[in-house]
Amino acid sequence: MTFYRNYDSIEDIIFKELFEIFDMYKNDENASSRDGAFFNKNYLAHFFNYVYKYKDFFDGIIMCGYGLQFLELITEYVKEKWKGTEDELKLIAFSGALFNYCVYWSNIKYKTDKKILIEKLEATFR
Repeated sequence: MTFYRNYDSIEDIIFKELFEIFDMYKNDENASSRDGAFFNKNYLAHFFNYVYKYKDFFDGIIMCGYGLQFLELITEYVKEKWKGTEDELKLIAFSGALFNYCVYWSNIKYKTDKKILIEKLEATFR
């Protein structure tokens, strides 16, 4: 297979795609603003829109056991973005909740409206 020409393994391809999607998310102007709390509905809607947009990819990485890398990216991003304004442990807990909601949403085939997920997360961390 020719895709191995530029990569050492299939995991390298998966992680490259994950990093590219996450970079697009971080560079989007909705994600780069620091206005509001980390649990702001606009931030959460933007996050879940990206997850839904790339749901087939995220379903695959979760099913194949690469979810930890996704969780690590979420945690790193959240901690860096709100560093100094929020308690680090609270940000880590929030990152875990985001990831768990993604796994849950994937498992139920995205049947729950993202507005419900957003409301629950906001209420939990408010």
